[in-house]
Amino acid sequence: MDFAAINHQLSIDALKACDLYKFWAILGMRAQVDFLQWLVDRWNVQDQCFFIGGHQLEMEPEDIYFLTGLPKRGEHLTLFRTRPGGQSVDSLRLEWCNVQTRDKGIDIKTISGLELMVITFTATRLCGSTALHVATGSQMRMAVDCFRGTIFNWCTTVLANIKGQLTRAKNGQLKTFGYGALVVSFGLERVSMLVP
Repeated sequence: MDFAAINHQLSIDALKACDLYKFWAILGMRAQVDFLQWLVDRWNVQDQCFFIGGHQLEMEPEDIYFLTGLPKRGEHLTLFRTRPGGQSVDSLRLEWCNVQTRDKGIDIKTISGLELMVITFTATRLCGSTALHVATGSQMRMAVDCFRGTIFNWCTTVLANIKGQLTRAKNGQLKTFGYGALVVSFGLERVSMLVP
């Protein structure tokens, strides 16, 4: 985990207060690269499940709920396409940020409200983003919707994105993997021979 993306102490304190810091404080993932590759090698693209030791192992929304505590009810959400919402990145930046730039995304540290900053950090993490300090317009619209009280079915959404990343990794189309910590945790929890 690259903690350079979250070195803002107020954000760290707010994440801890919301019990969300666990999504950021997963240490030692670089040491788990071989295990993650082992799991990717066992991913079956056609059946969208793992085949380990001759057994089929499916990842379900309940697994995401168990590992993260994210809601498994609420409005459907997709992380694969842009989120409709009408507001442009410039408009979002003007309304929610204390620094106006012409960058492509939104630097999360410039968001003026601490609560929205925490939600946006979390949304980029849930989207499997590898640039955790910058939110896309779609991620920012999603965070604003959460901030305004919309409840999303995150478990199903994150699971679909994990499966998409596993498939792209298996096909050699992906060099970075934003959900490595969850996939490794899933493997350690569900593969009997791996349970510590």
